[in-house]
Order: sequence, then C-alpha cells, then structure tokens
Amino acid sequence: MKNFLVKNLNTDIGNQSVKGGTVSVGFIVDTLGKCTDIHVIKLIEFVLDEEVKRIIYFSPPWIPAEQAGKKVKAYRIQPIHLQNLSFIIY
Repeated sequence: MKNFLVKNLNTDIGNQSVKGGTVSVGFIVDTLGKCTDIHVIKLIEFVLDEEVKRIIYFSPPWIPAEQAGKKVKAYRIQPIHLQNLSFIIY
C-alpha cells in the first residue's frame, strides 16, 4: 500500500502545503474491497486532507473483512503521516 501511495501522490501539494502531519481518514471497505464513504476524521490542512481522500478513493482493492466465513463491509480508520511529500503508514 505504501508503494501505491508514494507513486500516486500529487507532488503539486508540496507547493500548496504549509506543513505536514497526520491525517486520519475513515472509510468503509465493501465486500469487493472498494473504499467508500471516505471522510477525514483528523484534519491537518485542507490540501493534504483532500489528497489523502483522493488517494484512498483510487487505491487498489483492499482485502474485505470476514464474519462467519462471509465477506462483509467494515469500517476502517487509517492514519497517514505526510512529511516532505512522503507517506508513513501506521
């Protein structure tokens, strides 16, 4: 996932961003692994918050959660640290 984030980061945000920090984004991973209902939980700066939402939206399929052997929708909170136009995923 980190490789995807680094490859798809919009480097223009470096010119628009004043600071870095950690954006916490919440979303639902559906039964096919697609991320939906993406929203920022911990804001740091509009341009970075929007970039993280964009990256999560276009991310490759996630592994869906399972319950009783069946794939189910699951809510996820993902903190992403941005500093010097790079990502650190916790």
